[in-house]
Amino acid sequence: AAAAGASGGGAAAAAAAPWPGTLFRFPLRSAELAAASTISKQVYTPESVRVLLQQLCSESSQILLFLKHIVRLEVYEWPRGAAQPHLLFACHVSNPSQEVLWERGLFARVSGERPSSSSSSAPSLAAAAAAGVLAATGSATSAAAADSGYQPLPDILRSYRLELQSEWYDTGGTWNVRQEEGEAEQQQQLQGQRRRARRRLQRRSFIVSQMRGGGDVAEFADQLSRHFGVPLVAWGAVAADITVLTSAAAAARAGSGAGGEEDQEQEEEEVAAAPEEGRAFCFLPLPARTGLPVHVNGYFELSSNRRDIWHGEDMAGSGARRAQWNTM
Repeated sequence: AAAAGASGGGAAAAAAAPWPGTLFRFPLRSAELAAASTISKQVYTPESVRVLLQQLCSESSQILLFLKHIVRLEVYEWPRGAAQPHLLFACHVSNPSQEVLWERGLFARVSGERPSSSSSSAPSLAAAAAAGVLAATGSATSAAAADSGYQPLPDILRSYRLELQSEWYDTGGTWNVRQEEGEAEQQQQLQGQRRRARRRLQRRSFIVSQMRGGGDVAEFADQLSRHFGVPLVAWGAVAADITVLTSAAAAARAGSGAGGEEDQEQEEEEVAAAPEEGRAFCFLPLPARTGLPVHVNGYFELSSNRRDIWHGEDMAGSGARRAQWNTM
């Protein structure tokens, strides 16, 4: 009921056709509800929710970077008494060509592929991989595979350019534009007469290279998939932020905007995109910083809170296999 009328929802729309989306309900508790709850005592206020949404906006380009199908994120606010929600922020893939959409969905298409075998030699390849002797026996196992009719998965390596655009909208309320400059975070308050633009833009450009490992690595993934009961794919990708290389073009676009006095309102204003520090991803960004000049995405084994990459050199059994998987 709370979502009736939002984004095309409601009984009338549901009767006409299924709603084209997924609705999540988050139990954000007020002080009274949190005090009575036996599940969580965490209190949320309108201000704390606003901060969470601002964090979402500040990381929106990274959130979309390695996703397979989602091409647009939007943040709305529905003020009390308003007839409908209004758009505060949006981030989208700004070059959604057929080629780009095909490349972004590549993982979904190849993730179901598994090595095939017509003899009993394939398990020995998996055992060799699990024992960590791939480098020493790679040529021997490949020869054995060729003789037995075993069909290993081929490597797949693809690269493409991805353009992302973030947009902040002037709604007459209070909203923050957050810009990262190194490790520092600069917040600029935009409110009332201080807002000069109805829409503020930020563009980022990336070169994304992605790979599915084949051969013995794919066989090791298949072995671990059977061991853990979940499908694993030897998949990795890197994204190089080349926005700094196109900053001159952005400055030219900003400089060619409407002139006039300093307080003159503009229809559009471009916000410079500062360089980002390299992060680790498991399709979505993780808190871990890599120290590299690129973002790194992998089908990592994660810790139970899904925020850290599983690691450990003193483990045995399944823990050791999970750690070994992350090092390959």
